[in-house]
Order: sequence, then C-alpha cells, then structure tokens
Amino acid sequence: MSLADFVEKERLRERFLEPIKNGVKRLREIDSKIDFARSQLQLDIVLELALARKPLTADEIARFIGYRKKAVLDAIRKLEHKGLVRRVGSNGMLFELTDEGKRLLEDLFDLLGVSGLNSVARKAHARGRADARDLQKVVQPSYYLAKMVIAIGSSRKGYLSMKELASVVGLSQERLQSYMEPYMSATAEVKLFKKIKKPVRFEQLYKILRSFGIRVSTVSSYVTLTDDGRLLYYRLPVYVKLKHNFAAKLVVKLFGSYAERLVLKKFSILIYTLALLSIVVAVAFPSIGFAVLLGLMLLYVVLSLTLLVAYT
Repeated sequence: MSLADFVEKERLRERFLEPIKNGVKRLREIDSKIDFARSQLQLDIVLELALARKPLTADEIARFIGYRKKAVLDAIRKLEHKGLVRRVGSNGMLFELTDEGKRLLEDLFDLLGVSGLNSVARKAHARGRADARDLQKVVQPSYYLAKMVIAIGSSRKGYLSMKELASVVGLSQERLQSYMEPYMSATAEVKLFKKIKKPVRFEQLYKILRSFGIRVSTVSSYVTLTDDGRLLYYRLPVYVKLKHNFAAKLVVKLFGSYAERLVLKKFSILIYTLALLSIVVAVAFPSIGFAVLLGLMLLYVVLSLTLLVAYT
C-alpha cells in the first residue's frame, strides 16, 4: 500500500468510523432506557409526547401511533418505571415526558443531527407527524448495525451465517440484508462486512450424496468483518469489556459469542437438555436422582450468575 493510499484510508476511518463508534455507544445507552431494539412502541410513545407539546391520555397516544390501548399502557408503565414519563392532572390520566425523558430525547436528536426538541415539535405541528417516523428509520438501522458488528466481532469463529445474524437482531434475513448492503457492497465508502465461503459439516457425506446425483452444496456462505469492520469493533466498549471481564470471556468460550440472543438461546437449550437428562436419570436410578437434580440446580445458578455479571 502506498503512502497516499494509507493516508486516504486513515482519513476515511477518521471521517466515518469515529462517528459510527461514538454513535453506537450513545445508541446503546439510549436503548437501555427506550427499548427501541425490540419494539418501536416505547420510542413511538416518547416521540409522540415530545411532538404533542402537551400532556396526552393513553387513548390519544394509542390513536395517534396506531397501537392498541392495552399495549400502550403496558409500555407507558415501563417508561414510568424508568423515569422517562410521568402522570399529570388531577385524575392522573394524562402523561408527559419527565425532564430525564426530554434530556434523553435531546441526546437522540443530537446524535441523529436533528434540531432541538422545541424546534422539532414546532415543525411537526406545521408539517404533520413525519419527523417521528423519520427518526425511527434512522435509529433502528444504526442499532442493528451495532448488534451485527458486536455479534460477528465477539464470535469465537470470527464469522456467522445470515440465519444466525438474523436471530441476533430479530429480523428476517431479507430485511437484515437491506441494512447490511450499504456497508457490504463493492461500491460502499466504508465496507464493514464481507461474505466468505466455508466447507459444510460432514462434507464427505455431502460429496457422496452428490455422487448419486443429489444436488447439495458442500460449502456455506457466512458473513465476517472487513479490516475496517474489525477496527470499529476494537474501538467499541464491548471489546474492552471482553478483554477485562472474566465472566464475559467465559460466556464467549461456553456459547461461542457475546451476542445476547444467541447466548440466551443456547443457554435455554442447554438447561432444557440437562433437565430432561436429569429426569431420565432420576427415573432410571432413583438412588442418585436427588443428587443429579441438585447438581443441575447448582449449574443453573452458576451459569445464571455468570450471565448476570457478563452483561452488567
């Protein structure tokens, strides 16, 4: 690589990767309060209250954002518990953002390059409610991008299949592909992901099947990080945690990744399998059944505490 190419690459990294890194960190902090990764509902409510510029009833919020009232009330209770929304009025049937809720939303607007909360509210009343929907389109892809980078970067193998990545972020493979494409295509200014081919398990068996005319592929497609993608991962707080937190390291060794969804899925399968085996052993060998069940309970407690320490 020539000096000019190196300088240009460093310029691109500074221009694009640093904002992405800082943005991902702040998005994770905001998502810990407004859970927009799992559902848009809490974010919809916060944005609606911000744009209304006055307290709203649960019925009004449900009508404006198009959700059932029961789901809205459940989400409001969670937001109240986190100190982002409060009840006002003599009967306590009106809701508005707390100072903490407004501050968090201002941070989100600042992160997305949107003007201040009062300005956004004025524009929303002048132009309709498009700003809230536009913000959702920006926030969610950024969060999913962070999830994918962390999942692949922390993977013991260094790569994941599209099916595994879709499970990590809770999306269909088609929608996941649309989020990855701007950072994976040949024309991308910052290329974070690339596809690789790996032999399938039991490759010899697949070759035998092909010899009988059965059309099966002996290779599978996976997604890994490019140099820029790995550089971004190394600069994330999660990487620092994985280097210094023993419980987090243990989670990766046991479950092959630090991605929460993958870990919890494998953890559940492990516990259910061990529980089934312990029941079989208890029935077949009653004399040691209690000891086996006690051992399973102890293992469950140890693994649960490990996960708790690893993700806090």
